[in-house]
Amino acid sequence: MKNNNSLDDKKCVLCGSNNRLVASSLPVCKNCIIRGEEGVWDYVREAHIQREGLIPRPSEIPSSSDGVRCNRCNNQCKLLEEEVGFCGVKININGEITPITGVGTEAAFMEIQNHVTTCNSSWFCPGGTSFCYPEWSVSPTPEYGYHSLGVHFYGCTQDCLWCR
Repeated sequence: MKNNNSLDDKKCVLCGSNNRLVASSLPVCKNCIIRGEEGVWDYVREAHIQREGLIPRPSEIPSSSDGVRCNRCNNQCKLLEEEVGFCGVKININGEITPITGVGTEAAFMEIQNHVTTCNSSWFCPGGTSFCYPEWSVSPTPEYGYHSLGVHFYGCTQDCLWCR
């Protein structure tokens, strides 16, 4: 699918540089984040807060000293009774860590992803790498302005801002 949206460079609010990868949800450039420019983490935290409504999970890793430890991932959440883990799919019920969806079921969602700025698999997808051009991609460079369908299972234990 071709996208007719403008791909004009956006300006970083901290250093003023123009870059097509500066997002409207996080208006700072990669270099300011890497350098830890003053005020950059305020923008990062605000972007995380805005995103939290999209994923039904806590905004921080639960770590109550009275909680039951979940050993399902590296976050090692400590959950109080009926508290949901950082992944959004594990919950403490009567002292047992169980899936919120029930045993044997999975929760997933689908979305249209922009190439290559929000596509989760852009580092290995032909649309992000031009691998197998022209058989599997339409451009010998990354395919800005196109989309792909993303299917995601809930339960990721990371907190990547670019991910939905």
